[in-house]
Amino acid sequence: MKSVFEKLKELSLPHIKNFHNDLLVHDKAYLDENDYPFIHATRESGTHMVPFCPADIYPAAGETVPYLFGHSDRYHILRQANVLVDHIVTKDNVKLILYYNGRFIKKITAEQAISLTREYTDRIKREWDRVPSYA
Repeated sequence: MKSVFEKLKELSLPHIKNFHNDLLVHDKAYLDENDYPFIHATRESGTHMVPFCPADIYPAAGETVPYLFGHSDRYHILRQANVLVDHIVTKDNVKLILYYNGRFIKKITAEQAISLTREYTDRIKREWDRVPSYA
């Protein structure tokens, strides 16, 4: 049975003309350390991966952490999954979009990627709202 990375490589690599290291180095390194569900988009010039991490990976309630060019709380960081997927699948000339649900990888449409990402972020927000904050 092929590993998640081997399957990802088999499906994505034929579409990549430039920046192969996005897949072969960066995506592989991430998958060597993590087994979270994700959306993966392949362009001729590399890949994008948006992981669907569990709620406890994000900063604690009320905490801000260094993020990009400033500091952000967990809600802002989580929202970026929607922003990124929306941009990737509508603006980046994507050749292939894949979804890994934790068990298998399947090809999906842009609309499915957007919907799955919104379902993920909504689920995480509901989980945070159920957990009392003791900050």
